[in-house]
Amino acid sequence: MIFAAGELSVGISTDAGDTWTESTPSNFGSGRIRYVEVGPQEGNGRRIYAVGSRIWYSVDGANTWNLDTF
Repeated sequence: MIFAAGELSVGISTDAGDTWTESTPSNFGSGRIRYVEVGPQEGNGRRIYAVGSRIWYSVDGANTWNLDTF
């Protein structure tokens, strides 16, 4: 999978960049997503982070997002 910051959403490609879908973090509000980071493998998955005005993370391949309240 490839993930890319797309200002208002996270772009996701499962075919080496030929096609893309978008995933918008919950409680996004206004602002921009400036960075996407993918964490190390943890069992069968890994965390994906979307960083901008806030920090969100996903543990299910960017299908759902959680606001990081650290």
